[in-house]
Amino acid sequence: MGSTGPNSVSRPDRLGLVGQVLPGRTGPAGRGKRPIGGVMKLSTRSRYGVRLMAFLALRRGEGPVLLREIAESERISEKYLSQIVIPLRSVGLLRSVRGAHGGYELGKEPSEVSVREIVEVLEGGLHLTDGGREASRSRTITGEVVEQLWVEVSSNIARTLDKLSLEEVAKRVGDRRQNPVMYNI
Repeated sequence: MGSTGPNSVSRPDRLGLVGQVLPGRTGPAGRGKRPIGGVMKLSTRSRYGVRLMAFLALRRGEGPVLLREIAESERISEKYLSQIVIPLRSVGLLRSVRGAHGGYELGKEPSEVSVREIVEVLEGGLHLTDGGREASRSRTITGEVVEQLWVEVSSNIARTLDKLSLEEVAKRVGDRRQNPVMYNI
């Protein structure tokens, strides 16, 4: 069925193990445990980019905001944010203002910006795979069918993110700030 080494996981869907934890490689040292059916990750660049844009949407109308202020408030490296703003600015999602009262502000109304736009700018697209551009000698019918599955999943992700405006994200953040969830230990 497959390898049986210390880092192998066998068919969690069939064995009813989704959500359980098995030994596996995690982190740079490769020690620890990982959940079966774990996390498919969106890049930090996209996650932080959406946070940056939501922060600016909440501050809409207050003038430009310094990157340092965003970094401190969102607990993100200012240096990292300075790399994220470049592509967002180049497509007009962000606007930079120079001078003593300079900083960044949205280039469009929050209602006109979808989360999909932000992620596509920062990721270069929303495709989970390379679209089946592997060498033709290694392509199989199974490979083609599975590739189509990933295309469908990518399409569903794109549709979901397209429905979600930056205005809606900012509203959710604002609502959460007004009604924070209390955790009691």
